[in-house]
Formats: sequence, structure tokens, C-alpha cells
Amino acid sequence: MATTLQLTDLLRLIRRDPEGYLEEFKRQYAHFDSHMAVFEANPSQFSKPVVELVMFLSQVSHLYKSEMSEFPQRLISLLRSHYSTLHSEIRITLCRSLILMRNKNLLAAQDLLELFFVLFRCQDKLLRKLLYQHIVSDIKNMNAKHRNNTLNRNLQNFMFSMLKDSHAIAAKMSLEVMVELYKKQVWRDTKTVNVIVTACLSPVAKLMATAVRFFLGADAENSDDEDSSDEEDTPSARKVVLASGVNKKTIKRRRKLEKQLAKINKVKKRKKKGSEGVPNFSALHLIHDPQELAERLFKKLESENHPFELRLNVLTLIGRLIGVHQLLLLNFYPYIQRFLKPQQKDVTRLLMIAAQATHEAVPSDAVEPMLRTVADNFVTERNANEVIAVGLNAAREIYTRCPLAMGDGTLVREFVEFKSHRDRGVSTAGRSLLQLARALDANVLNRKDRGKPGVDRDVADSDDDAECGMEEDVDKEDDDAECEMEDDDEHEEGDEEEDEDEDKEDGEEDMFPDVGEDDEDGDSDSDDGQPKEIVTLADIAMVNVRRRRNREERMATVIAGREGRQKFGARSPKMNPHASTTHKEKQKKKNFMMMRQKRRFDRSTRSFRDKQIAMRKAMVKNKKGTK
Repeated sequence: MATTLQLTDLLRLIRRDPEGYLEEFKRQYAHFDSHMAVFEANPSQFSKPVVELVMFLSQVSHLYKSEMSEFPQRLISLLRSHYSTLHSEIRITLCRSLILMRNKNLLAAQDLLELFFVLFRCQDKLLRKLLYQHIVSDIKNMNAKHRNNTLNRNLQNFMFSMLKDSHAIAAKMSLEVMVELYKKQVWRDTKTVNVIVTACLSPVAKLMATAVRFFLGADAENSDDEDSSDEEDTPSARKVVLASGVNKKTIKRRRKLEKQLAKINKVKKRKKKGSEGVPNFSALHLIHDPQELAERLFKKLESENHPFELRLNVLTLIGRLIGVHQLLLLNFYPYIQRFLKPQQKDVTRLLMIAAQATHEAVPSDAVEPMLRTVADNFVTERNANEVIAVGLNAAREIYTRCPLAMGDGTLVREFVEFKSHRDRGVSTAGRSLLQLARALDANVLNRKDRGKPGVDRDVADSDDDAECGMEEDVDKEDDDAECEMEDDDEHEEGDEEEDEDEDKEDGEEDMFPDVGEDDEDGDSDSDDGQPKEIVTLADIAMVNVRRRRNREERMATVIAGREGRQKFGARSPKMNPHASTTHKEKQKKKNFMMMRQKRRFDRSTRSFRDKQIAMRKAMVKNKKGTK
């Protein structure tokens, strides 16, 4: 305890006067040399003096740069040679000391980062977490103002070798570092993406799963997680202004508010400049050889037995590679055809994969058997309405990407017959498929379904059921608008709850949780024959659940319903609106806290005339009851 207190006091004094306490510093450095000589003989044993002296020297290292020039290299060499046998507390202390000196720019970044990647092999979870956070933040800070291409290239080469490391945890942590740097837009080049591609073919399942999830979710997460650390650290301008309004107004607090607002504006400008200056390419488009990757992934999927979730992710990645790069992998379609059954787990994702993997270059002979399987297993009257709707939506997406799969139109005509189905979701899916067939090739349809030439081909006139359903929805909205009372502020919350309950009743139970917010008549963006690049679950599981409206849309409906009608509510008893009111009426509109005291001690009783009337009524009532 005495040594700790001495070092703490000496640290405070050295920071005040470094030259005056130079001799004391050299004496402590000599103590460190003697303790290290004993410690290196048995590095697995814990030594408290070594821990205290290492932290002390690292905190004053920037004040005595010439005397401490060899100190960081001594710690690095000690960790390189004995990292597996060192005591856990001493090992994490040495790492914190090196991070402290790196933050003071007393150490080269490449030497330290390469050491930390090697230390990922240690069986110490807290240490790996510390190293991961420092590596990501250090590389991000080095590339904040300008790109350090030489350092980035050397670190990428080193990480490529780490991905082939025999230690699975070290390889996985290195991969997670690269993924995090890609999400933070630090490393978004082709080399980083293709290094991650090699991890997709790794024999280690966890490493393979991390790389596959990156390619499936990198673009979706980029919009949400971009510069997430800045958003978490920096509060919004509105919160800062509101917080300052509560406190007492002083010059110091006003200056602090101005600094915080300037920092927030600076972060916003940097994010805006980064989004405009750096083109945002998808990770799938940066792969050098997507055909070879798809073939090797499919071969690995057929030969190895992985968990179902991993196999599903690999199938999704293969389907996206085929669809985005227009690849040919004819063995893929019979493979996925085996799983297209309503009772199959995650069948909507499998249908999405089947639709994503089709494009114009795929021969129709490879797609038609898959469509026949969808028709036999999904689009039949014996299945539930949701299953039929999902099958029709999957067929529509396949036809959108591969119009040649229509063939002679036999399947298309069978699918279109569901346009007049009693269920609204099924009929909507059938009408959507009918519109697509009209846009692509109307000759495959029956004569009555082709529509009039030269006229906007809309089938709304032949769908009485759909129109009736829409009219009922409009009537419900008008009823909600008419039920609004005169006082808007008092009844706004009630209107929101009624609309939410109404949405739940219209939606009923949803078998498919990932339904997107599409139009009420269920038409997707692909009805004009132009396919989207990526198929989503919302395109397949679109079972026509009524879209939940936000507050602005609900209030617009309420206000529109009030136009051209009288105000509802209790009518005023006054004949002349400008006439005065009684004190009793005025008291009703006053604040309750103003009238509470008066009502509590109000001794006034009914007048004699009121008592007379009440007595007469009671006597008449009793007299009638006795007859």
C-alpha cells in the first residue's frame, strides 16, 4: 500500500515538474528493471510491483521520451514470447499500458496492431474485447482525416493471413474487425470484400456463418449503423436545448450549450460529406469471381452437413449471387425444389431464394419444374388462403425475372383463375399476377382476361369483391372521423387507440411476420414487368394485411371527415351565442384546482323552493305506489 501511495504522489509531482523529479523517475525505472529480471524467470507468477511500475511508467512516458524509448519494445517482446503463459492480470495490464502509450503517439501503429491480432489467440474474453475495441477505434481514427493506404494495405495482408490461422477464435475476431471497419466505412474497397469472401469457404462453421451474414446484411445495416458510435456519443440538438432550458441561465452554461451545438453540427456535416464523397457500392458487386464463389458454396453445401439456419443463409447468398450477377448454376434449382412444401420450416425464405435465383438468362426448362412444384404444393384449393397467396406471389416474382418461364401459358391461366377468389389476399395476388401477364405477354391469357387494347389495363372493374371491401374501409374511416368530438386535444388519444384496434381487426392473425407495407390492393413494384435487384420477404409473404397508418395519415382522415358538417357534441342552451352565461356555467370551465377549495368547504344547501319541488315529487311517487 505504501508503494502505491508513493507512486501516486510521485506521479502527481512529476506531472507538475518533470525535470525536477528526473532522478526519482530514474530510480523507479531501475526498480522496474530489477523486478522484470525476477519476473522473466517465472512469467506465469503474478507480481504486483511489476503491475504498479508498468502503469506508472506508461503514464509518464511522454514526459521522458529519450529515457523511455526502449520501454514499449520491451513490453511488446515480453508479450510476444510469453503471451500464452502470462498471468491474466499482468497480460491485460501490459496491453493497457501499450494502448496508453499508443494514444500518446509513442508507438508505431502497425507493430502494436499486429501484436494485438496475435493476442486474439489467448483464452481471455475480457482481453479480446479490449483488443477488439482498440483495433477498430485506432484504425478508424487513423483514417478519419485522410486515408493511410500503406498502413491499410499492410494490415489487410496481415488479416488475410490471420483468417487462415489454426486458432478459430483468433480468425473469427480478425474477421469481425474487418466487418466492423466495413460497416463504419473505413475499409470499403474490393480487397476487404474479397478477403471476407475467403472466410465464406472456411471449414470452421462459425467463421463461415459470420462471413455469410456479412454479405446478406451489410447493405441493410449500413444505412442504420453508419457512424453509430458518433450518434451514440453525441446527443441530439433538441435534447441539448431542452436540458439547458431547465437549468439556471449563466454565461458558463450558455457557452457550454454553444459548444455542444457546434459539435453536433460538425458531426452532421462530416456525415453528409462522407455520404456524398464516397460512392456506396454493394458488397456483392465488389466480388472478383462470383461464379466460382457460387459454385464452391453450392458444392460445400451439398457435401457438408451444417445447421439448418446456416444452410438457409448460404442458400440465400447463392441466390443473391445468381440474381445480381446473372449467373448460371442449373443444379441449384432442382436442389431447392425439394424444400418447396407448405410444411417446410421458413418456406417463405425458400420461395424468396427461388425467386431471387431466376433471371432472363436461365433456361425456361430449369424454371418450369420449380413453378409446377409451387403450383402443386401451394396454389391448390385444399391449402389455406395464406398459403395460396404466398404461392401466387412467388410465381409472380419468378415470372417477373424470367418471362420465358410462362411457356405456353398453362400455369399462368391456372394462377389467374384465383383473381375472383373469395379471400381478399388470394384475389389480390391473382389480380397482381394478371396485370403482370398483361404487361409481359397478354397472348398467354384467355381472351376474356386480356383486356381492351389501347386502354389502361386495370382489372378493378371486374373485381366487385375488392371494391366492396375498399368501400367498407372508407366507410369505417368516415365513421371514425364523424365520431370525433369538438374538443380535439381531449380526444386525440382515443382516436389513435380506435384506429389501432381497427387495424388489428382488419389484419387478424398474420402467419408471416415479415410483411412489408404495400398498397392496399396488394400490387407490388414489379407489376410493370421491371424486376427489383433484391427480392424481399415482403414480396413473397404479402398476404394483404392492411397497412398500419401513422399519426399524420390518421389525423388527415379525421380532418377530412369534419369538412362540410356540423360540429358534434352537447348543444349550447343559449339562443343567442353572444348572450352572457350564469356563474354556474362559468365555474364548469374553470380549472379544477381553482375550484377545489371552494367545493370542499361549500356549506350552501338547496333552496327552499328546490326542497318543496323534491318533496312534492316524492309524495306523489309514494301515493302512486300505494294504490
